[in-house]
Amino acid sequence: MAQSALMLNAAMVLIGIGCSAIYMGALYIFGRTEAPERFALLSSWLIGIGSAGNLLAATPLAWAATLIGWRGAMLAMAAASAASAISIFLLIRDPPRLVTKANTVGFFKGVASILSIRSLWPLLPLTAAGYAIILAERGLWAGPYFSEVHGLDPVGRGNALLIMAIAMSLGAMIYARSTAGSTRANGSWPAAAWPERHVSPGSRSSMFRSCRPSPRSLCSARSA
Repeated sequence: MAQSALMLNAAMVLIGIGCSAIYMGALYIFGRTEAPERFALLSSWLIGIGSAGNLLAATPLAWAATLIGWRGAMLAMAAASAASAISIFLLIRDPPRLVTKANTVGFFKGVASILSIRSLWPLLPLTAAGYAIILAERGLWAGPYFSEVHGLDPVGRGNALLIMAIAMSLGAMIYARSTAGSTRANGSWPAAAWPERHVSPGSRSSMFRSCRPSPRSLCSARSA
């Protein structure tokens, strides 16, 4: 629907802003309300279930586009997003407010504090090159490839993309299961999450419960 590359980039920026708020909001609630050893599992479920949108964007979207057109399909998705936002506003409650004496820092100082954690540095290239490549391949290149090389019609392309979306969703859920044993075996989370201390599985600590702008750690866990 974009009429130029500028419009397409602007749309992708808006999508990124919306997705970041949803994703980080869910992670915050997980960190404040769940045990640390469940954080990776819940995060993978969030990504896996959230990837159901990729399933809807495959064959169902192709069918909808043939029936009601692209604009009608986009309006239907916008209505579904609005209904989801309203349900979250009405049903989800914020965790209790933190009572802390830590000084409040600005946004840029907080980001600088996070980037100063050396144990996170090896993970940054993964976030830049991992999901972005998969998203670009599936969202931009796969459709034209199936159309021009294999001659698939819109529904056929949707079926092929549907298989890719299913693999992405299942992979996110399986990954957390594959790492659950290692985190339980040593009784702690990887040092990238808690670089200064180990958190036992029986602890009800959360890395979001006592966040401080320390250059050595993103958040200090505090037992409840």
